Amino acid sequence: MSRPTKSFDTAQAHRIVAQIAQEHGLTTGMMRGGGNQPRFVVARSDAICELRDTLGVPFAKIGKLLGGMHHATVIHHYRAARPEQRRVGVGDVARRHLGIIERQAKQLAQMSATIGHLSRELASLQIRRNTGLAG
Repeated sequence: MSRPTKSFDTAQAHRIVAQIAQEHGLTTGMMRGGGNQPRFVVARSDAICELRDTLGVPFAKIGKLLGGMHHATVIHHYRAARPEQRRVGVGDVARRHLGIIERQAKQLAQMSATIGHLSRELASLQIRRNTGLAG
C-alpha cells in the first residue's frame, strides 16, 4: 500500500474529487452522498485510488473528503480496486500449499510408476541372466 503523507494539498485533493466526479457525470455532492449505486461506487473508488496514489492522502482523510466514509470502507475500496494491495489470507495460503502438495503427490506417483517399471525390468534381466537367456 502506498505510504500516506502527513501533509497534502487539500485544494488539490478537492480538485481531484471534482475532476473524477465530472468524468463520471456526477457532482461532488453526488459522489459524497450518492448511495451504493454502481456509478457512485465506481466514481468513489476511482477518487480513493487517485487521492491515495498521487497525493498519499491517509485513508481517514479520504473518508472525510468523500462525505464521512469510515476509513475501513475506504481501505476496502482501495484494495478492491488494487488487487496487488489485498492481504493474503489463511485460505489463500492453504490453497497455495494444497497446490504444492498436489503437484508433489503427482510427481511421487510418476516416480513410483517409474521405479515399479525399473524394478520389473531388473527382475526380468536377473531371471534371464540366471537362466542363461541374457544375450
